[in-house]
Amino acid sequence: MSKLIRTLLVATILIVSNLMPGPALAQANTVITNEIVPFGIPIGVPCANNDGGFITGEVHNLFVVTQTNTGMTHVKWHFNLQNVSGVGDVSGELIRASAGQNVHFTFDGPTYEETFVHRQVWIITGSTGNLNTHITFHVTVNANGEVTSEIDQVNTHCQ
Repeated sequence: MSKLIRTLLVATILIVSNLMPGPALAQANTVITNEIVPFGIPIGVPCANNDGGFITGEVHNLFVVTQTNTGMTHVKWHFNLQNVSGVGDVSGELIRASAGQNVHFTFDGPTYEETFVHRQVWIITGSTGNLNTHITFHVTVNANGEVTSEIDQVNTHCQ
């Protein structure tokens, strides 16, 4: 075989081999969790002569968890309060709340736990002041990318 033919054959093999697909790279894995968490909490309203009430409603959570091929995990969390209200035991005043928040965090590895604090203002109709709360959430991401959240604590004070 002549040197020219051998060179053309090697060049053709190299060109064709570069056109063929190589091994597939690992792809990112995304898990979406959409949950509604009902809650009911007693609440004291020190701004309204220590009136109290019981607040009920739901927290809507939407989590988008992406685990990359490099081992990083990205979490996007949106939550909002839905149908949240109560009535003062003594005053009969309506207590309402609506809010939402977006949280983003990234970590290295498949599992993660974190605690977040959300500040919430409760609107109280009538002559009393509004109420501030700090709601403590605990979020867990397991090795499958599934997310759960719990309300750990609620602290209130007058605005």
